[in-house]
Amino acid sequence: MLSFMKKTFYLLSKNLNLSNYTLISAFVLFVSFIASTNVSADEHYKRVWKITGELRCLTCEGQSIRESESKFADDVRSFILDLIKQGKSDNEIRHALFERYSAEIFFEPPFHEKTYFLWLSPFLLLLSLLLYACWRRMILSRRNQINK
Repeated sequence: MLSFMKKTFYLLSKNLNLSNYTLISAFVLFVSFIASTNVSADEHYKRVWKITGELRCLTCEGQSIRESESKFADDVRSFILDLIKQGKSDNEIRHALFERYSAEIFFEPPFHEKTYFLWLSPFLLLLSLLLYACWRRMILSRRNQINK
């Protein structure tokens, strides 16, 4: 690749009679443009990779969208890539996925009015077990006092 660039630079300078500074600046602009488009594409795919790891494939049992090879996973990945190309943030993408597929697509669903019970049920269960244990202990202590 480097030898191709050297040959191109040599031919342009010889045939177009341009100064070295003009050619160097044009070359630097060209290379920076190519590098910036590759970096942005790499950043897009890194964001897709990150977001798809948080999503559950609804057609595959126990797989993330990142791991799945199903048609559904391909559709979700392309949907996410389209949103990224539109300039959406990660939170906006998650919100769009929530609107389109509901909370089921997330491995960790967001705290939302539809998921209150899902998030609060472990705490309610723990609280009810603690209350039951206290009530049971109180009953047993009263029985022991009566029997004495």
